[in-house]
Amino acid sequence: MILANKSKKKSNDLEGNNETNKALESENDYEQAENKLIADGVDNFLTMQESERYETANYILEKSENGEISISARDGDNENKLFTVDEGGTITNQLSAEQTEDFVTFAEKVNEAANKKNT
Repeated sequence: MILANKSKKKSNDLEGNNETNKALESENDYEQAENKLIADGVDNFLTMQESERYETANYILEKSENGEISISARDGDNENKLFTVDEGGTITNQLSAEQTEDFVTFAEKVNEAANKKNT
């Protein structure tokens, strides 16, 4: 009886771990989708601007000749890269949650504008 209870508890723990893993995978998929949306949005924006660099009061958006994309924050005279996509497509996102949300919104608006332009 005690062994059966231990076995059942282990089974419940494994089910709990499996649910946790699924939740983490889902969250990771969501973050990857957000990152891809941001990268595509910056790429589309710079293409629409016909520029490899666009500066605002707070950010610098860049696309290099080899396809690397970056978002840098302005800090006085310094630039702090917060988001990069290397030539292999690897994305590094150091944006805060709020900044990520803002750039996702930006990317969605850019995509809407690009779709209107293409129709």
